[in-house]
Amino acid sequence: MSRAALLVVSLLVVAAAAQNTTERQVFVWHAPHHDYLYAPLRTTVLNGLRGLGASKIHVSYEGAFDWDAIPPGSLFIWLGWGRKGRYGRNRQVPWKVLGDRGVYRIYYQSEPVTKLAYTKDEVDEIWDFSWHNIDSVKTAKDAPILRYVPIAFLANAPTIQRFGDVPKLVFFGNSKWRPCWSEVKAMIGDDLISRYDVWNDESYGDFLRADYIGIFLNLHKDCGNVSVANPVTWRNPKLLSSGGLVISERCYGKDEVEFKGLIDFVERADIPVLFEQYVRMAPSERLRLGLSRREAFAKRFDAVRIFERAGIGSLLRGSSS
Repeated sequence: MSRAALLVVSLLVVAAAAQNTTERQVFVWHAPHHDYLYAPLRTTVLNGLRGLGASKIHVSYEGAFDWDAIPPGSLFIWLGWGRKGRYGRNRQVPWKVLGDRGVYRIYYQSEPVTKLAYTKDEVDEIWDFSWHNIDSVKTAKDAPILRYVPIAFLANAPTIQRFGDVPKLVFFGNSKWRPCWSEVKAMIGDDLISRYDVWNDESYGDFLRADYIGIFLNLHKDCGNVSVANPVTWRNPKLLSSGGLVISERCYGKDEVEFKGLIDFVERADIPVLFEQYVRMAPSERLRLGLSRREAFAKRFDAVRIFERAGIGSLLRGSSS
């Protein structure tokens, strides 16, 4: 090979190497009016990206999205479905236009599902908080790349400072969407309550200071259907980050494994039994247990560790092809 040919080959190799080490721009957007609701997800994604070295990150959830501002070669991550209209604001994202322009498209799936939200022709990847969701759709012939990206430990979440002498079992959500609420209520009575009025950090901090706080209940939206093994949803990582004790009805097996030792998974009929066991513990003992689970959750669900496990680092540099 002549010197000129060798020079050309060398230049091509250098150019390819430069392309593979060029940091890509990342756009992390979600629907407006979801600042607090999506904060755990947004924090997880941003901390994971930054921990892997991403610095060119553009975050927006104001609603006036400039799709033309996303250059070819960028990563575009849309968080959640947005609760706007029948299909949510994610259906208003011009996925095809972005793909045709060379943007790598990622949809973070935010709801329990049993059907594929998007095909590989619409998005390049779906990130999901639950193995339940991934395993429900992974065999679909037109499924995009699927990655397990659960909600991470939230270091800035306020923590429970004391457990009261007479605790309640608290469902942190809207009980009207839980078909089995009346069943559990009949077993526990007035010691079971729900709270669905916490929509900012200040009110969440006040909520955690209530005398009855410390023991929480997780019930599924489909809890009236015994044939459905549901995922571990977003509220649980938030409560674990605050040092709460979480009692949950049974979830999807692989999701239970991820949270083993952090959440108590029991049959619905055994919820009152475990709650009574916690009530009989001294408040200081409950506090120590909650804080030890918080520490374990922080180690196991570190955002960077989650992103490394999912193999996301390779997306941040060069071409994704």
